[in-house]
Amino acid sequence: MGISSRSPFFDLLSSMSQGTKVSRVYFNGRSESVKSFVSFDETTNLVTFTKHDHSLLLIDIETIDALKLH
Repeated sequence: MGISSRSPFFDLLSSMSQGTKVSRVYFNGRSESVKSFVSFDETTNLVTFTKHDHSLLLIDIETIDALKLH
């Protein structure tokens, strides 16, 4: 993937620490309440968040529209 086609969230999520508080993720025209950031896999482009019920939410970085941080 060329640098010009990277998601605008690439640098932020690449440097974000596991456990960083994130309250909401906006993607594909909808939003999900989440608890924290878990990881970003640059190979698959998947971003993982924990939800309040301790389940995991995996989202393709290319679909993320916005993040609401604590």
